[in-house]
Amino acid sequence: MRRGELGITLIIAFWVAICGAKDKQHTWRDGLLLDATTESRFYTQSSPTYKDGEINPAGGIETRRVEIWTYSIDGGDFVWVGTRDLRLRGDKPLNVTVNKPIKFAVENSDIFILDEDGKEHRLDFKKKIAKAALASRSSSATPAETGSVHISSAPEAAEITIDGGFMGNAPATIKLAAGKHEVRLALKGWRAWTRMVEVTSGSQLNLSATLERE
Repeated sequence: MRRGELGITLIIAFWVAICGAKDKQHTWRDGLLLDATTESRFYTQSSPTYKDGEINPAGGIETRRVEIWTYSIDGGDFVWVGTRDLRLRGDKPLNVTVNKPIKFAVENSDIFILDEDGKEHRLDFKKKIAKAALASRSSSATPAETGSVHISSAPEAAEITIDGGFMGNAPATIKLAAGKHEVRLALKGWRAWTRMVEVTSGSQLNLSATLERE
């Protein structure tokens, strides 16, 4: 085989391999869409500013709102949970209906679903839960064991930490087990704000934190 013919053959083989990868078929399963929920999260980041021709890397603090959708799919023995970050994909919520059958596939760290128009979408894998464990939890837990706390901050988007664990950004409503909890709000450039709260059965508390500049 001549050198030119060999080059053409390699190019064709490479192109076929790429096309084959694109046309890879998922192993679709039948499931039921249990839930589709959305929440807003706030991210803060420093943006550079310019003065007298010089760059200040710290600059000002910019707050961005991000909409995150979470989808829960009953796949038989397990419930599969995936998320979709509209900040990254820049599109609209999926055209799917809760409590309706749905086709889905799981591959590595991705969950693929088909919407009601037959279009394929990718979710970021979050977790899978054994349905036996869910049944055990639902039989032992009662609403009286928890309460809720609505937390807001001025300025907005302060990071919420409860009992040492990050819970998101203010404003947010969080369910907590009955008992005492330490709530801490922090935002870069502002002094941290801490309070102890006591949650009782079915309680609905409101916390409003006004932060002070460092």
